[in-house]
Amino acid sequence: MSPRLTSRIALLCAIVLANGVILAGAHEVLRLLAGMALLFVLPGLAWLWGLNWLGSQDGVERLVLLGGLSCALASTALLAAVYWPQPLDLIQVLVALDAITLGGLVFATLRRDATPAKWHWPRGATLASLLAILIVAVYLRWSTLGYAEFHEDELENMVLAVRAMKGEEYAPFLDSKGPVHWLIPAAVWLTLGWINEGLARAPFALCSTLTVLAVFALGRRMAGAGVGLVGAALVAVNGLLVAYARHVENPSIIVLWAVLTAWCAWRFYERRDTPDRNVDIWLVVGWGLLGIGLVAHPNMILYVLSFVGMIGLILWQHRSLWRRVRVAMLIGVGLFLMLAAAFYVPFVLDPYFPRAVEYYSTERIGTALLYNRAADLLELEGEYSSRFYPPWVVLFSAVALFGTLRRVGRFGAWLAIVTGVGIVTTLLRPALWEWGALNMALLPYALLIGAIALSNRVAFAIRSLTLWFGVPYLALAFLARDAATHIRNVHPFWMLLAGWGFLAVWTWLRGRWGQVTRWALVVLFGICAGAILFYEHLQYLGTVADYWRAEADVRYADVSLYRLVYGKLPRPRKLVSNPRLSGWKVVGVLYARGELRGDFRTIKESFAVPIWYTFQTPRSCFEDPQNYFVAMGARGLPVEIDRLPAQGYRLTRIVLVDNQPRLFMWERNAPASVAPVVYQLDDYRALYDRLATPTRYTQESQGEHPVYIIWGERLLLRGYDISTTHLRPGEHLELALYWQALAPMHARYRAFVHVESERIWGQHDDDPVCRLRTDEWRPQQAGVGQFRVSLDPNTPPGRYPVLVGIYDPETGARLEARDGQGRPLGSAFELTTIVVE
Repeated sequence: MSPRLTSRIALLCAIVLANGVILAGAHEVLRLLAGMALLFVLPGLAWLWGLNWLGSQDGVERLVLLGGLSCALASTALLAAVYWPQPLDLIQVLVALDAITLGGLVFATLRRDATPAKWHWPRGATLASLLAILIVAVYLRWSTLGYAEFHEDELENMVLAVRAMKGEEYAPFLDSKGPVHWLIPAAVWLTLGWINEGLARAPFALCSTLTVLAVFALGRRMAGAGVGLVGAALVAVNGLLVAYARHVENPSIIVLWAVLTAWCAWRFYERRDTPDRNVDIWLVVGWGLLGIGLVAHPNMILYVLSFVGMIGLILWQHRSLWRRVRVAMLIGVGLFLMLAAAFYVPFVLDPYFPRAVEYYSTERIGTALLYNRAADLLELEGEYSSRFYPPWVVLFSAVALFGTLRRVGRFGAWLAIVTGVGIVTTLLRPALWEWGALNMALLPYALLIGAIALSNRVAFAIRSLTLWFGVPYLALAFLARDAATHIRNVHPFWMLLAGWGFLAVWTWLRGRWGQVTRWALVVLFGICAGAILFYEHLQYLGTVADYWRAEADVRYADVSLYRLVYGKLPRPRKLVSNPRLSGWKVVGVLYARGELRGDFRTIKESFAVPIWYTFQTPRSCFEDPQNYFVAMGARGLPVEIDRLPAQGYRLTRIVLVDNQPRLFMWERNAPASVAPVVYQLDDYRALYDRLATPTRYTQESQGEHPVYIIWGERLLLRGYDISTTHLRPGEHLELALYWQALAPMHARYRAFVHVESERIWGQHDDDPVCRLRTDEWRPQQAGVGQFRVSLDPNTPPGRYPVLVGIYDPETGARLEARDGQGRPLGSAFELTTIVVE
């Protein structure tokens, strides 16, 4: 049996084994490994065999291609799976991932020349340096990855995964970004059977780790191993990239795909004059990565411009090449458009699309023509990476850019001076560039980037890096009202430019004093690197208590070492991935066990956090719920907690986080003499994680009393809960109504609950589900509404019907009700009866 056939059979067996491990419910470690293999190994391996590893025999490049291309293929397959007209489940995920992998296996089998070559690895000092960089990158991205609870924006993504699992077919379009960043954690969740923060974040940490290797690979090809190593080192410790590696969000994925796309473009340039058949494939793969990247986030369009610019420069210099690659270009562009259209065509037709447009046009892009956010982005860089990081990156990238421009000739030297002075003034005196309604701070940057990118007298490697850095940077710094943390998109290419500049300075330092200066720089870099690593450990990896103490020390201490070294520390929770941990998993376990009951509210806490950790239990509609959960903040407990005892609440439970009281549970009408029960969070983490199954999050309760009543073919009442059926005059009747939308609604309907006979003795009108307007509901979306009917103190004893109905408050018209058999029930349905004593 030939080695080629043996490898194909082995891959087929691996697919079968991975599916078997998952479906058979094997040990959770084996299921996790099988799921990650289906996402990050097997799809890329099958296709890369057919693509002859894209012409690369380098081990580092192959690892990056394997993980990055697998992720892209798996994302494409999962996008197809979520479009299937049924709830997203394990079988759909497995079928989709198997199909994309088997497709690659068939392709590899049909390609006669698809014989994998040997793997070649860096050697000596290069390998040792790369391993050291990789160790640092792994530590910053993986250490304590599951320590902190989900942030609010992470939970928005996880909730979208839940909605897809519930069968809400519009879930991919309920975000201003694409669905890739929640489809991948959803696949991990379904294949493993449960989820926690570390597992949900693991795919993004993996992509970010691969990005470090990808930057090295790209830099080594473009400018040598030295530039690749420095660029990889700067990426490894970049605070923004570290933060998003530890976050359920798409940046880590699209940045990796962007570097791989640039690698494809550079390989096309390297082999442009050879008969290498991979020339066509690099173009197609590059376009494919851009296509699925655009599905992941609209920011990918910035890389499309860089890719088109670089390929355009190559074809302009080698016009005869167009005839050879035009078919590949057409195929690549077609693939790009097909992938993008697969998401954006239905997205444009979805009712949510106008909101996404409004969000980008007002919050991100804004209404002005031009802005100047250059100084703000540098300040942001300092907050995420410490103030020791930006000066070196700016210095060495400036050396690369201005040094290159200066070598063009006398005109280049003058242009370097003019643009350099202009850029400094945009940072220090930005008002000089505000010309009426226009902010022209863009000019010196655009002039610098354009002059380098378009000059035939500049090495093509630095022209290419300038394009990949410059286009996104110009857009984010000068065309966006609020680029926020999106500046991370330029970092791989910015760091390679800095690496280029560093090597230029290092090479220039010769002779005796040059050697002394080199050693001085090594010492200085070592000190700065230590300060950066400690800062990022404190900011992203340390405990909540450690960061709170450090930040308080900076803010309040008369003499502070932190303030001396770092100047200031961002307030707790300001930065992405700054740990947030209040002990909510204890609350979830207590609810699951039935030890905690009733509705709840929180004080100074995002709705999303407690709702998620109580397994989608909705927050109370009323100000006096059964439970109040209050989390300790960095500045202490909120002052509103002082009013709870006077309102009849008693402290019954306390959760300790890192042995410090962090979460306080108050219950209404609890015995005052009972001491609070104390819980240690660490005792409940594993218990909660195993409870966090897809089934638990997707199950829709119909209440204790199921019914099936349809109003106007728009709303379905599926059931209800009732507090009691025996009351006294003046007391409250509490009801929970379980609703589901059947069709889009263009009116904000209201629900009423009446206790009446010959007159109304009590009523409550509200949205069917509080805080959710019916004109914002989508078909199949479900929710629970709380209603509290206060009985008239003069209600005579007797038996009274409880009526429920739906009406349009603008017209007063009621919707007609019917049961499941189509029998009309009028405009008010008798839900139950109560007895007034």
